[in-house]
Amino acid sequence: MKKNGGDFCKEVLDDFATYKVIMNEQKRILDETIHINANKKTRTDWLAARSKIEHSSVEGIFFEVEVLPDNHRHFKFLIMAEGYSNKRLARYDSAGSPHRNPANSPHYSKQRIAPPHFHKWDDLGRNIAYKTEKLNSVKEEDLGNINRIIILFCEEMKAYCQHLSWPIFKINEKPGSQLPMFEEEENDDPLKNIKFK
Repeated sequence: MKKNGGDFCKEVLDDFATYKVIMNEQKRILDETIHINANKKTRTDWLAARSKIEHSSVEGIFFEVEVLPDNHRHFKFLIMAEGYSNKRLARYDSAGSPHRNPANSPHYSKQRIAPPHFHKWDDLGRNIAYKTEKLNSVKEEDLGNINRIIILFCEEMKAYCQHLSWPIFKINEKPGSQLPMFEEEENDDPLKNIKFK
């Protein structure tokens, strides 16, 4: 078991009550549109973006989204806390390797949980991967749609934008930019192929 790494979190073990408060209470993601157009600092082969999260009693929480630039079906959602444990509190993986849960973990003992799956910490500070009924019911073609799966993540983690909505992601688009609906040629008459009576 990795100490203070991917499979074990001493901070959660030492203060599980705070972790439960963070995860069980509703949180507000501040940005309704999140532009994913910068390389992640620790892994430059991924794009990443963050938004602050408001919580009633804990500060320094944020939402992070990561996506592979050449495969937008491979993405991660994370809830992180700077002031609590300086690491991820929860995660969703759309693809990647299966996660083997530790022995004696409730309902998932020693099971390999293939992605897509969620991650949370248990009361012993162990990283547990799991699936939900809603996740299992998603159509295969929708599993790679980042703007659809965020709805499940928001519901599972009780993290929403204003009015219980969820963020919309724009990958490799500049903030404020919008693609035209149709290509336009200069001096082209939009009515030239329409016959009037």
